[in-house]
Amino acid sequence: MTVLQDKPAERAVLSGIFKYGLKAYLDVSDILHLDSFTVYTNVILYKCILDIFKSTDDIKIDLPTIYSAANNLGVYQMLEKTDEVRYIKALFNFPIEFPNVRKFAIKIRKLHVTRLYIDKLDYAKEKLLEINGTETFSSIISIPENAILDFNNLIEGGDESPECISSDLEDYINYLIENKVDQIGIPTGFKNFDKSIGGGLRYGVNVIGARPKIGKTTLGINIANNISECDIPLLFLDSEMLKEDHVHKILAKINNIPVADIEKGNIVDGKKISQKLSLNKNYYHKSTGGITFEEQLSIMKRWIMKVPGLNNEGFANPCVIVYDYLKLNNADKLNNNVAEYQQIGFNITALHNLAVKYKIPILCFVQLNRDALTKEDTGVVSGSDRIIWLCTSFTIFKEKSDEEIACDGIDEGNRKLTTLASRYGPGTSFGDYINCEIDGKYGRVLEKKTKFGIEYNKQNEGFLVGEDDIPFS
Repeated sequence: MTVLQDKPAERAVLSGIFKYGLKAYLDVSDILHLDSFTVYTNVILYKCILDIFKSTDDIKIDLPTIYSAANNLGVYQMLEKTDEVRYIKALFNFPIEFPNVRKFAIKIRKLHVTRLYIDKLDYAKEKLLEINGTETFSSIISIPENAILDFNNLIEGGDESPECISSDLEDYINYLIENKVDQIGIPTGFKNFDKSIGGGLRYGVNVIGARPKIGKTTLGINIANNISECDIPLLFLDSEMLKEDHVHKILAKINNIPVADIEKGNIVDGKKISQKLSLNKNYYHKSTGGITFEEQLSIMKRWIMKVPGLNNEGFANPCVIVYDYLKLNNADKLNNNVAEYQQIGFNITALHNLAVKYKIPILCFVQLNRDALTKEDTGVVSGSDRIIWLCTSFTIFKEKSDEEIACDGIDEGNRKLTTLASRYGPGTSFGDYINCEIDGKYGRVLEKKTKFGIEYNKQNEGFLVGEDDIPFS
């Protein structure tokens, strides 16, 4: 039988990791396994790479580093032969461009998957050849079905059996008692919004939808700044605004100076107004215009590894990613022949998988269709129903109508947040919303009372009401 392998592709991947280091490793680590390589020397070299980046991520790979890792793993003798040394040196000199490393990794992973599939089908074939005719139809059919199920477990990396919900229950309850927290999720700085989604941003994809030019990016920047000021690393991936735009809005907000004056340089004391922002070392920005979604995922993974890092369980230390916003750029359209709504569905699935894998909250903005002008339900999301299926929470950010402004009072703002779905929180009740005031001049978004909270206060004028007594939605 012909062995499904591509030796040049395996060499190219190893060369790419040797040349580009951690950047290339993170780009392929979610794809490759040791068994993805068919040449034994390549298997050993990839095992050395895993050992190197397990110990440190701030390292340049060279021959001594490889042989040191090989010595740690007890495989040094296998790499010290003349032919092996010559082969490894050739890998360091192999010319490969960074974008091609992942392409070759995908190719050898596909071959690996195919080999696994063939093995499972061969096993099923052997079992089917043992059939003597006395078996039931269901038992015969179950043979290839079980083979495919086992194959899916191999691909997804999960062969764990279901676990009883009461197992280790006492230990878990003691853990909760010994590790009390005041805030379950990561606070956004918007108290009522945090309540509606379950105590702050939880791991998964938290979606906020808005129509164009409503101020979603300004809202995102305000939330991002609030989170980063709480000493929580935050990455803002922005498809439209540059780093300078974020700086202008944040400086305006925290110094009470119009954004336009910041942009024009109408600043009295530059050192003084920069002090507050200079102290914030947790706000990271990346402009994603013209970058494919696949590349953006790689940027996220590299940032997670480098900045917040992983804990002993393999999850990211507390951090947040803000993604503004979910759409197809020209680079994605050129690389795919699928419908736009399908690609957006694939992208939200990838974001969801990343959030679950590293247990991080992702705040993702999406564009609402024209129905959002008159409707407020989950059907107003542009692109794909999968956004609603996979999100941890879904909130609409809208401009308030003249009637709503008149009813609530002009001091209660010109925007509103309505949480329509939340996995962990109550959302906002039908007819209720969270009032917000957006002040584009100063790049500010302030949260106000809920609509029901305003009505409650009106009904109880003359009575002293504590903050906790005011109903939320």
